[in-house]
Amino acid sequence: MNLSILKAFITDQRQAKSIVNAKLNIPEDITAMDWAESYCNIRDAYNSAPFAEIFMPHGYGLEIKIGDLYIDYDYSKTGRADGFDDWRIFVFMMAGQFDNNGPDKHIADRVYEWFRELVESKYLVKKDNLYYINS
Repeated sequence: MNLSILKAFITDQRQAKSIVNAKLNIPEDITAMDWAESYCNIRDAYNSAPFAEIFMPHGYGLEIKIGDLYIDYDYSKTGRADGFDDWRIFVFMMAGQFDNNGPDKHIADRVYEWFRELVESKYLVKKDNLYYINS
């Protein structure tokens, strides 16, 4: 698999966070805990002025689709803007259209193996609840 997938994910994640910041005044560097604690207020603010085809806050993150932009990401416990995990990369590659228990499971398994190899090679490092490209 190509490393450009990770960079594309980070680019789209930053774009989504920028949009959420502009539309709902949610800081791009909000921590995962602050996001989770603000969940009800975030949902209410969105419902009063919707702007996305999909806007699904969850746990520490958000699934969002606006036009061609589709991404499901988590906020980091430390507020970093560039974190991800293997599940988010799989969902990103599949553009949200998958059956992880059906025919797409082999793709998910390959993504998880590729991700594991990147961690073992130290290309990716886990710094909080998410992984980051090691600089």
